[in-house]
Amino acid sequence: MKTIKYIYLFLVCLVMSCTNDEIHYEGEPYLHFVTSGSDQLIEQGSGHKDVEVKYGTISQVSGDKEVKLVLDPSSTAKEGVDFQLVKGTDNPSGKVNGVFVVRLLESGATSVAKKAVFKLQSNSIQNAIIDYQTYTMSMSLKCSATLMNANFKNTEAFWNTPNGNYDIVQSSTTNQLKVKDFLDVGVDLVLNYNPDTYVVTIPDQYTGSNYSAAPYAGAPIWVKQSTDASQVSSFNPCTKTLTVYGNYYLKGTTAAYGNKKEAFVGN
Repeated sequence: MKTIKYIYLFLVCLVMSCTNDEIHYEGEPYLHFVTSGSDQLIEQGSGHKDVEVKYGTISQVSGDKEVKLVLDPSSTAKEGVDFQLVKGTDNPSGKVNGVFVVRLLESGATSVAKKAVFKLQSNSIQNAIIDYQTYTMSMSLKCSATLMNANFKNTEAFWNTPNGNYDIVQSSTTNQLKVKDFLDVGVDLVLNYNPDTYVVTIPDQYTGSNYSAAPYAGAPIWVKQSTDASQVSSFNPCTKTLTVYGNYYLKGTTAAYGNKKEAFVGN
């Protein structure tokens, strides 16, 4: 019956848009993770990186109850090699939340991501049947962005002929790369990037070319960030790879080539 009440509580809130102040639940606490997971990069030369994994309970926990963070066998990351549990057990007495600490080890990190799938375990508190019951942590080595200063081959191309070679350089603007002469001679493809994740965004820019056929003859061709949210541009300095999703369009018209992929691999 408690489980039924628990389900009903969430269904009511989904329908009626309950706020936290309106929820009054006094049943079993039930365990769950706060999020479904995270992608973590371990900085080259850092030695290790400590990551907090947060969890919660549906209601306040009373009494001395232990909660453990356990590794699921489906994981590709190994405890003691790729990570350590700095804080793998917790006692959430009197609280509705808690935190574990996972230490990612640079010595085991590679440019190819490994995944640790965690679950919550307790002899005293049941796991929730709604919310996140697993937490997947992707871990990989993060090399310096300066390694992208090199010559790259355009292995998958829309704008140019495939297998062309281009120099990629760090711009004088912070956190910005330029693919030299990619759009045209003297016209670089400018890419901004997040220094923590190496996710790339494409600022709206003129390609240096104009469309030649009617009815849009003379319209300048521009490129901007892909309009498909699932297409995320990024680079990996460890493997010297860059993937760019751009939207090529005719400025001042409704015409466009659409979202296109450009892939680069360092020579």
